[in-house]
Amino acid sequence: MLVEAPFETQKWVQLAFPGQETVSITLVTWFPNMPAGSVNGFVITTDNLDKEIQELTAKGITVGKADETPWGRFAAVTDPDGNRLSLHQDRRS
Repeated sequence: MLVEAPFETQKWVQLAFPGQETVSITLVTWFPNMPAGSVNGFVITTDNLDKEIQELTAKGITVGKADETPWGRFAAVTDPDGNRLSLHQDRRS
């Protein structure tokens, strides 16, 4: 386990194989609805969030405001099917 961060009534748990910093999976409990086949909350890690936002915006893709958190910076992207993806830049980047 890399991180276990409880919030008031929610939780963030990030898991990875030992020695594998580039591949991890994060489980969260704050989505009110997770129907089968949805990818809401899918997190894509990037070393440069501002660059990703700029490139996606230039392609006509709407990206939400970058949020600063103790765990890094996040920006939401919603695909044409309504799936919500999250871009994440670690605080160490």
